[in-house]
Amino acid sequence: MLVLPFLGIGLAAAIPLLLWSGPDDLIVASTVHLAGVVILGLSATMRLASLADDTWFAGTGLDGFWRRIISAAGITALVTGMVALVTMATGAAIGFAPSLQYLQLLGAMDIAWATTALMIGLLRWSGFRAAIVGGLAVAAICVWSIWRYLDVVGFTEEGGWLVDGDRLLTLVIPVDMAAAVLAIVVLLIGTRHAQRTEHANPQS
Repeated sequence: MLVLPFLGIGLAAAIPLLLWSGPDDLIVASTVHLAGVVILGLSATMRLASLADDTWFAGTGLDGFWRRIISAAGITALVTGMVALVTMATGAAIGFAPSLQYLQLLGAMDIAWATTALMIGLLRWSGFRAAIVGGLAVAAICVWSIWRYLDVVGFTEEGGWLVDGDRLLTLVIPVDMAAAVLAIVVLLIGTRHAQRTEHANPQS
């Protein structure tokens, strides 16, 4: 499977991290870690997005629109699963506290699925360049929101995730929800655009 090289790269990165004595600056380390796994996910998406087409489940009687939606969901699941495994392995290797590892995992998975769905939608709608720019922009904003939360709230004495519900509701969750809605809307629009283009050019 084409996602395996990216998984291998991510898991290989965990090996030298085992030799690290631990981060001196948690907010820098957690932000760099999150950004790194997100970039890996974006790279995998750029490689796999073009495979999300209507050839999936051809001959089943499903409309081309829904075959494209299913293919997008499949690629999104692959990328998100890869990102989750790499995040867990590298977070543990760095020596993050378990609760901080959990925050990193939640953040990485949330960003991975939203950016993957968004990029597939943009690829179908406006092309490869738009997909890259859109994915990078949404990923950067989401990583920033988590950095901002940790910068404002801080960490527990053990270096773990200090949960502040009010700050989550103002700094993180609105960004996550906006990214999710944007990803779904763009995916639907892009898929509908691809469907109309196919009907307008049946010879393709």
